[in-house]
Amino acid sequence: MSEDVRQEQVNRKKHKIINSDEEEVAVAPPKPKPKVKIDAAKYIYLFEPDTSADPPPKKKEKIQEQPKVRKEKDRDNEVKAKQFEDLRNEILIRWWYCFEDWPPKDYDYAAQLNRYKLRRVDQNNFKKEPEFVDGKRKVYEIDGFPGVYRTSLGDALDLRPQETCPSSKNIENIGHRLLPKIYLKGLKAQLKDLQQYEPQNTQLANRLQQDIDSATRNYKKYLD
Repeated sequence: MSEDVRQEQVNRKKHKIINSDEEEVAVAPPKPKPKVKIDAAKYIYLFEPDTSADPPPKKKEKIQEQPKVRKEKDRDNEVKAKQFEDLRNEILIRWWYCFEDWPPKDYDYAAQLNRYKLRRVDQNNFKKEPEFVDGKRKVYEIDGFPGVYRTSLGDALDLRPQETCPSSKNIENIGHRLLPKIYLKGLKAQLKDLQQYEPQNTQLANRLQQDIDSATRNYKKYLD
């Protein structure tokens, strides 16, 4: 090979000389692929992929929730609870017929007064008495409310036995088996009192007798 031909090949390699279109395609660098642009404001692709050949998306079947079936036992328990709640209310509105005398006549109020460092004085001499004697504050008993005392500041102090008080809280703690018996006891005592002091009130007497008969039938198993 002549020196001129060899030098031409070197120059071509060195300077990447291209003499034809075919040689240009062979040595041309690959074109970069277009980049997918994103609209930052709408967050959507400007070049969406071609999904014309894709199958349509399947619709999710909505599962219908089955209605909750209340058990017969649950309904019975609710009815039973409502009945006993009504019994408690009936007992509460006539508690003085359902229970023994409250507060008890023989209750030891002196012990309660000592416990709270109080001393009972006569109401007529209350203003003349000193506020404290031997560290005990003066109080007087409110008329008609044995066991309830008032201080010189006007505060009422209830020293009656709260554990036997016929309150809704205490009646709430009475067992189901006792409630019908207490209720019937109150109805009978109320009817007896009515017949003694208001014999002309036959309308209320008839209603009380109907309540007695109804309770005797409905709560028969609790009365044995």
